[in-house]
Amino acid sequence: MVQWLKSRGIAVHPLVHNQFDPELTSRFLSDTKAQEKFIAALVERSAALGVQGINVDFEGMKGSDRDKFTAFMKKLAAKARQQGLTVSIDLPRGSVAWNHLTAYDHRQLKDIVDYIIIMAYDQYYSGSPEAGSVSGLPWTEQGIQEFLAYGIPRGKMILGIPFYVRVWQLDANGKPIGNRSMTAENAEQLLAEKQVKKTWDKEFQQYRVEYEEDGNTYVFWLEDNKTLEARLKLAKKYRL
Repeated sequence: MVQWLKSRGIAVHPLVHNQFDPELTSRFLSDTKAQEKFIAALVERSAALGVQGINVDFEGMKGSDRDKFTAFMKKLAAKARQQGLTVSIDLPRGSVAWNHLTAYDHRQLKDIVDYIIIMAYDQYYSGSPEAGSVSGLPWTEQGIQEFLAYGIPRGKMILGIPFYVRVWQLDANGKPIGNRSMTAENAEQLLAEKQVKKTWDKEFQQYRVEYEEDGNTYVFWLEDNKTLEARLKLAKKYRL
């Protein structure tokens, strides 16, 4: 697959994750030998495959592992560069106000990795108590501004874009009683198949779509060509 992608001019940066398991990750970050084995195997395999870089997506970590995670990334990046591999990291949009409580030290990581991808999505996620957009445009722009406040160079930042929506099932009072993710492509298909009520939401700067099915009310905030264009304009505006 790597060769097939590269033959079409596509750069390949495999994503490596931590199974989003905080306990497993804590044990890993406390085990120097495990990290050395992991880094050596990952870098060796990546180099053998001929990929351009490695993308790290460690999520759900404990804030107490902050310094250990930074140290791990430093070791991984150093080993990767020996093989000519770039290292990128996916970081949650977060907030400057409480960043110090998280496992992600943006200010330190910016000097370790080659690229930082802003996870500018999951504003409202599966566990949210209220229904809302996956990524409202104002919220996305605020996230870019916060990342800049950490001193991250614009040339290192990549804006993550959602290609999905979250469909919320509402009760009679408009409160969510369930939700599921749906690709943007399937959301467009749903618009064509169902009787929907489509209204402009000033808060999220997206269309709010509502429809009825089997006596239930469903709502989601649309991701389409217009929102994609708006996100690209934000990336250009801030020269990311």
